[in-house]
Amino acid sequence: MSQAQTITGGRIEKTLLLVEGHQAVYSRHVLTGMEGPMPIGHHPNHYIPDDAGQAYLSFAPYTHAHTYVEPVERPEHRGYSILQPDTAIEDLRRCPLRDGTTTDLTRYPARRGYEDIVILAGCKGEPFGWSALALPSRGYVWFSLKDPRVLVSTLLWFSNGGRHVAPWSGRNHNCIGIEEITGFFHAGIHACAEKNFLSEMGIATHVMLKRDEALAVNFIQGVARINPDFKGVSAIEAKDEETIRIVDEQGQAVEAKVEWKFARDGVTKDFRD
Repeated sequence: MSQAQTITGGRIEKTLLLVEGHQAVYSRHVLTGMEGPMPIGHHPNHYIPDDAGQAYLSFAPYTHAHTYVEPVERPEHRGYSILQPDTAIEDLRRCPLRDGTTTDLTRYPARRGYEDIVILAGCKGEPFGWSALALPSRGYVWFSLKDPRVLVSTLLWFSNGGRHVAPWSGRNHNCIGIEEITGFFHAGIHACAEKNFLSEMGIATHVMLKRDEALAVNFIQGVARINPDFKGVSAIEAKDEETIRIVDEQGQAVEAKVEWKFARDGVTKDFRD
């Protein structure tokens, strides 16, 4: 697929790849003909039914976690947020709330009636960055793999009935975006390109595009079967070139057929430039 960019100029070429026997969807976006700073990212969204229980959220090691710099929603705009704004998070299991208590961001759904955003900045995963959502009651764990040199951070968008304007109208419950980005939260180009507290920490909040150079953004999403007693993911490891091991908090592991190197070089046995 290909799309010309009417505002920035240039073009984005999108490739989706399925490999027989693999438990993943491989995607590649190539940006060409653009110039200047640009935030980039993927926007996977998950819905967890009320009767499915809580999912476990897990992530590769990161440098810094932070709530959005202001309330994501405000009552005067018919919306509500509950996380303490502009706050560093030392432990995702104890994120500060506006009422002085804390909440566990590694379990979801939670905090019905609120809309909130958190960034996990400066991914330190090797040889790939990863995020995971395990839903034992449904027997699966979803995972994503990325190149942390290109997609530096993970943005978590908790959408649980906190928006009362159309078309959400307070009905959008139990949804979460697990978004691999290089950006300053969900802010626009200006906020991502100018100096901010993440960039001052040495964490990139934009890529610098050059008109005569292509930028490839490779991304993998996949699933694996798990048992009902599977807990949150503690690690995703490369077993060999076509297999990853997904290890839970109790040490039990499942495997998935994935050519994980695609996240770094955009190449599988079935797809090469």
